[in-house]
Formats: sequence, C-alpha cells, structure tokens
Amino acid sequence: MMSVVVEKIIELLHGERPFTDINLAPGQPILCRMPSGYKALADVDLTSDDISEFLALPGVGGANWRVRMKDSGGSFDVAQTFSSSRLRCSAYETDGGEHNIRVALRCLPLEVPPLAQLGTPRQLEAVTARGKGLFLITGPTGAGKTTTLAAMLDFVNQSRAVHIQTIEKPIEYILHRKQSVVSQCEVPTNIASFGAGINAALRHRPDIIAIGEIHDRETVTEMLHAASSGHLVLATMHTSSCEETISALLQFYDGTEAVQKRILLSSALVGIV
Repeated sequence: MMSVVVEKIIELLHGERPFTDINLAPGQPILCRMPSGYKALADVDLTSDDISEFLALPGVGGANWRVRMKDSGGSFDVAQTFSSSRLRCSAYETDGGEHNIRVALRCLPLEVPPLAQLGTPRQLEAVTARGKGLFLITGPTGAGKTTTLAAMLDFVNQSRAVHIQTIEKPIEYILHRKQSVVSQCEVPTNIASFGAGINAALRHRPDIIAIGEIHDRETVTEMLHAASSGHLVLATMHTSSCEETISALLQFYDGTEAVQKRILLSSALVGIV
C-alpha cells in the first residue's frame, strides 16, 4: 500500500499548481509552498506514524532512518526522484522532549536549467573556462545557489571534454555524461566529509571540483589547497555579501595562519556572485 505522504506528493507533482517546497509535521496537514505562500494540500492532519512511514521508505531514510538521524546529530538529508521531479528531503527533530519529527522537501526539476534561462551574469560562462582558481556562489537558503552551480557544471558538460567531480550533501541535480566525465560523491554516503572528499578528489585528476557546502575549517583548508594547485573549484556559501563571505572563510584561522590563508585566498579567488 502506498504511503499517504507519497500518494499526496505524486498527486501534487502531477497537478498544475506550481510549488517549490513541502512541509510535513505531525498534527498538521501537508503544507505546500505556492507563489502566494504555504497552502494546505488536504484537510486531514498527518500523524507521527505517517511521517515515520514516509521516512522508512527505501531511497528516503530506509528501515533504520532513526539510527541514521541519531548518527547525524538529529537530522539527515537525502535526495530522491519522485515521478517527474527530484525532491531534496531534510528530516529533523523538534519540540524538545516531545521529539517530533518534521520533514522539509524542496522540489527540483529533473533537468538542469541552462544558465541563460536563470538570468545569471554572462561572465559565469567565462568563469567555467578558467583552468584554476576559486569561484563562490553565495546567498540565503532558496536563492538558487545549488541550481546556479549545477547550471555552470552542465554548461561545461555540454561543451568540453573534462573531468568534473562534485562533493554534495545530498546529490541534488543528477548530471548525466554529455561531453565531460562526471563523478558525483555524496556526504556521508560515499565520503565521510566535504574536506575528505576534496582531498580524495585531488587523486582522481579532476579539472573542476564542485563543493555543495562550506561550513567548517577542514573544508576551507582543502578547498584553498585545491584551488591553488591547478584546479577550478566552484562552491556555494550561505553568505550575503563579498565582505561577509571573506570573513566567513577566514574565521577559522588566527595569527600567522590567518595571514597565510588570506594571502592564499587572495591569489586563488577569481570571483563571488
């Protein structure tokens, strides 16, 4: 028997109402984010069992999803293809001692939209042609960082025969081979961390390394090393200005090391958007 949540999601995906996000929580109906805001998909409230049943599905969290959540510090992310869309699922615990589980779903198209369709600066195409350096895509949640990164990689994939390696959590857009060799690694399914993924990637002779998130010292250190050693590194960050981005990268260092990393960053950085 099909999960109540899956049934409603497929119904929504096959419908004509545009939406970007779905929110699942016990004691409330399935809520969908439409252009006008969140709307209830049905009048029936979800139960904790409904959400557990959804998370236990193969390809979502699996039978041991609670163990996975505990091992990940109280939340986990996964991306799965449903019908004609790709859904990023983020499960997390809330409400203190009640330990209620909520799920946030982000809807992505199966095909990567072209750069020209996104309305991004034309200079992004030129960035992809660089042989080395660091380029950062920044902005708040929902600003289109992941889509912009995927569109840049797909632009390369369509036009050049190079090796693209991504480190993501989770893999959101699936990049099928066109002209380039594409390797997509998922944290923690394929590699323990972003930093470990970048370090391992250097042994695979990639031309371009794409990093889904930058949020710790290990990732920044390995990223700067890769960008200054003959690779083009593209990455996303949750920052809102150039100044904030630079500060966020250098916050992990002090003293002489901070000076060294600042020099390394100034020589490797080719742009921030």
